[in-house]
Amino acid sequence: PPMDTLKCLTIPSASPPTPTDRNPYVRRFVLTLSCPDRMGIVAAVSTFLLEHRCNIVDSAQFGDALNGRFFMRVCFDAEAPRSVADLETAFARVAEPFGMQYRFYDTAIKPRVAILVSKFGHCLNDLLYRYRIGALPVEIPAIISNHRDFEALAAAHDIPYHYLPVEPATRADRKSVV
Repeated sequence: PPMDTLKCLTIPSASPPTPTDRNPYVRRFVLTLSCPDRMGIVAAVSTFLLEHRCNIVDSAQFGDALNGRFFMRVCFDAEAPRSVADLETAFARVAEPFGMQYRFYDTAIKPRVAILVSKFGHCLNDLLYRYRIGALPVEIPAIISNHRDFEALAAAHDIPYHYLPVEPATRADRKSVV
């Protein structure tokens, strides 16, 4: 067939490329914050991100009327080379007037998470499945339990399993070990 026909038959990829796929210099970050609730918080955060050439890709916020606190999580792409430390330093001038507690996370850095499991394994199975297929972007250095029931499951995933039996007399000591 002629080349024009072959071009028409090209099947597009299943999902469009993300901004980070198109530009390896784009880094994705997450900002989480909480502070006393008042007007202007979302505008201040959005303005900061715009001024620092960041593009918001996801945002969620919640004002808790019961305790008067505001909570926000913003996922964004940064075009210029940035580090978490640079972002935190620059954001301090925005955070201070609002009394914000905040933290930036680089999504390229997987957090290390130990999983604590009891006698029921449905949640452990779900977490390990998500971890295996890449839907849970974490490192799991250990699974800890006060039962031996899921030792084989941990071994099947090549994750060290730590059995810590707990008795009423050793409960406080075991909590400090974890």
